[in-house]
Amino acid sequence: MSHHKKTISQSDQGYLTFCSDCNLYHLTFQNIQFEFSEKQYRDFKKSLLGIEKWFWSQNNTYSNQARKILLPTKQKNLTLKFNRIEIESLILLVFENSVSRSRILNLIEIDYPLNLN
Repeated sequence: MSHHKKTISQSDQGYLTFCSDCNLYHLTFQNIQFEFSEKQYRDFKKSLLGIEKWFWSQNNTYSNQARKILLPTKQKNLTLKFNRIEIESLILLVFENSVSRSRILNLIEIDYPLNLN
């Protein structure tokens, strides 16, 4: 069966589509694939807005893990972990309704070790 998917937004990290045949949102972000009903999608957006990015970053300051921001799910045994750049990219992907938006990265968005010699 052919599904009619409309791309809502996309970035180099993933894309968000809506299928009018099955009435589902499909969100692909890096190596994660989500399928949401309308209500689940609204709930997911609310949970993204509710993330205290700075709290998690400060709370886990001394953790040796790169991904310090936790996004709990309704599935009790599953928590998604992101670093600050990843969570900002996910939020932009979900809330920005542009398909082909290119922009210049800020220096802080480039996740590469910088050594001044």
